[in-house]
Amino acid sequence: MADAAAAGAMERGNIIEVRGLSKHFPIKRGILKHTVGWVRAVDDVSFDVRRGETLGLVGESGSGKTTVLRLLARALEPTDGAIRFRLADSEVDMAVAEKEVLRAARRRIRVVFQDPESSLNPRMTVRRIIGEPLVVNDKLKGEALDARVKSLMALVGLQPEQLNRYPYAFSGGQRQRIGVARALALDPEVLLADEPTSALDVSVQAQILNLLLELQRELGLTVIFVTHDLSVIRHMSDRVAVMYLGHFVELGDRQQIFDKPLHPYTEALFSGIPQPNPHRPLKRIVLEGDIPDVAQVPTGCPFHTRCPYKQDRCESEPPLLAEVGNTGRQAACHFAAELDLKGEQELLS
Repeated sequence: MADAAAAGAMERGNIIEVRGLSKHFPIKRGILKHTVGWVRAVDDVSFDVRRGETLGLVGESGSGKTTVLRLLARALEPTDGAIRFRLADSEVDMAVAEKEVLRAARRRIRVVFQDPESSLNPRMTVRRIIGEPLVVNDKLKGEALDARVKSLMALVGLQPEQLNRYPYAFSGGQRQRIGVARALALDPEVLLADEPTSALDVSVQAQILNLLLELQRELGLTVIFVTHDLSVIRHMSDRVAVMYLGHFVELGDRQQIFDKPLHPYTEALFSGIPQPNPHRPLKRIVLEGDIPDVAQVPTGCPFHTRCPYKQDRCESEPPLLAEVGNTGRQAACHFAAELDLKGEQELLS
């Protein structure tokens, strides 16, 4: 995304403010299902999203990215925290909103799901799938509904003669376009995209990503984009949040993070980006050990059991996600200002 677009988003203020967000799932054992522990899928996360920007969430599987997205949509009940949306016509805390308020807010906050095949009802035509949000919310019916569905299909690159076909008649990329059209039916302000290209062929992924970028610019959408693919994050995001074991470990401008990460985990992720020149040796940073069990997160810094730069302090004192210097970037590392970490280009050169 262009730097001018990111600057414009900053001037328009925050549309989402998350404070102390947590989601803990109980571990139950025995016949009586007593709670014997907790899975801390998301643990005390705070961040802002600027109006009109794309915030990319990246991290390994199990880091909590999708759980954050589901909490934002209130598809999961948060254990703790606040999720404030500043929409055009209202301000709502999704964490505690009552049913009617929540329903109204969800008209402005829509989701694009990961697997287009399982997220579309195979017994419904494209007309019914895309038009369903409009029907459920009593927005349109009859010829006006058909006209709106056709305009949404055109917006995402589908043809009007495909109106009465069923999902099985479409390719994976076309099914995801149907999902995007459905998400746009109620003119949302915020789009939550949960790895929308991970189930697609590589040749189709770029088409869907570019479609989302075009729609964001045309409709002024705010997008939160979840993925484990760093090349997608680089292409899509204005800012990047890196997650590890339910925590944000780094948050900041995309280009700054790719040029010079502040957290050792981010540096390790960059070292795994495929090398474009097969004749150059890989500069992989191989982390020791396995990802800890989220039911037994290490004391101190969650990353210290695998960190090549750890010191005694890391084992006992958890670092806070805080601004480093006057850069506007945040990192959860005691030594973020002191470490000289390598960015993407240094690791690939």
